[in-house]
Amino acid sequence: MSDEEFQGRCNCRSLVIRLFSLLNDDVRVSIIVILMNDGPLSLRSLARRLRINHKKLSRNLKRLIATNFIEEMQVRVSNSRVYKVYFIKPEVKETLERIIKEKY
Repeated sequence: MSDEEFQGRCNCRSLVIRLFSLLNDDVRVSIIVILMNDGPLSLRSLARRLRINHKKLSRNLKRLIATNFIEEMQVRVSNSRVYKVYFIKPEVKETLERIIKEKY
């Protein structure tokens, strides 16, 4: 597949530009990799896997949400309990998988 065909089938250029703006932080890269492979996950699960505190994780998740890489979804487990889970947006995941497949 040529670069022109690839760019026509996805908004790849925009995604790559946003991705490079996030790559200067190991935590954000790790979040993306973990969610690509094992998502959706809760804040607690992500914090345990990354071995970082909730405050640092929350700050990085907000940045990823703001750049439209991940989404937050609330899951009600009882009348008084609601958990938040995080996952890679399907179109972002598809594009990243396509980029990885094309390059490797």
